[in-house]
Amino acid sequence: MKKIITFCSLFVSLLNSETFILHSDKREIKILKEKDNYYFYGLKNRSYKVKSSGSLIIELQQGIDPKQFGKQHSLEFIRTNSTGTHIFKNLSHKDIIEVANQLQLLPETITVNPNWKRSRGLK
Repeated sequence: MKKIITFCSLFVSLLNSETFILHSDKREIKILKEKDNYYFYGLKNRSYKVKSSGSLIIELQQGIDPKQFGKQHSLEFIRTNSTGTHIFKNLSHKDIIEVANQLQLLPETITVNPNWKRSRGLK
């Protein structure tokens, strides 16, 4: 019975949502967007509900100035992490996944990922 309810809720969410493919780290991740929520399905047989923080985590090629890179691509540079990645705020009105996919194609970037906020709660 639980599987039937899960299948029905997944089917209804598919009807009311958009599907995006995030090209990240040489793999494709299927993401469903429903209003302001994003859902990752099929990751280790679980679904994760996340929200976009409106920012991106970008690893740039060595020698690229993050502030200049941000100005060129409608991004606001926020800070550099201890891992060498940079946090940028998305200033365009495009969906965060579309922006990440466009930036991933640039030769200046190594990896580009949305900075997700995971929604936690009862299962």
